Amino acid sequence: MFGHQFKLMPVMSQQKLTAYELEENFKSILLAGNSLMLASLIIILATTFIGYLQPDQFSMRTQIVSHIAMVVFAAFLKIGYVMRLIGQNGLRLNTL
Repeated sequence: MFGHQFKLMPVMSQQKLTAYELEENFKSILLAGNSLMLASLIIILATTFIGYLQPDQFSMRTQIVSHIAMVVFAAFLKIGYVMRLIGQNGLRLNTL
């Protein structure tokens, strides 16, 4: 009854990347991670300003959206950091 065997397509396992292609992929991941972290940080700072520093200047709806956005973009900041670590590890760079 539960004896089905699922087989994945062997497409990715059969492809071999050269050292140059791997390095370029890790550079792309590092750049994407850095960019995601920077964009997330800017948005988190903006939502902090809207939600906590100047709440009287914004409507309740805007404050609610800023609080939700803060949580979402904090998660994106963490995802960007993990991408940065993957890129640094792949390039054999020192991590901070």
